[in-house]
Amino acid sequence: MNKISDLNKLIEHFKFYLKQYKNSGHDVVNIRVDFINKFFKLLDLEILEKNIKKI
Repeated sequence: MNKISDLNKLIEHFKFYLKQYKNSGHDVVNIRVDFINKFFKLLDLEILEKNIKKI
């Protein structure tokens, strides 16, 4: 699959679950796992802590 197609699927997923994401019971960690991490991965950005080297 190409990145545009993957991004469109991710956007549709986000729209579908938007009410759940806005719910006070849905915390930032879950939103990050469900959406933000996947978004940054599509952009080829390494944001996960496991990839960060300590100095």
